[in-house]
Amino acid sequence: MAVSPAPIVFSEIASYAKTYRVEDFEQFLILIKSLDTKYLQMSGERTKAKSKNKDNGRMTERFHG
Repeated sequence: MAVSPAPIVFSEIASYAKTYRVEDFEQFLILIKSLDTKYLQMSGERTKAKSKNKDNGRMTERFHG
């Protein structure tokens, strides 16, 4: 079973911002959350597509194998 990616934890974003002295934390947080949401969406779509392809392959094996 594959492990699914999870959203970036707020404390990790805050820690990064503090370490690298991000000046506008609110804007930085909006940017990171936006990018993270898109990544998770794309990752979920990719996982569904792979799952669908595997299911199709199994059906083919049953009928042709």
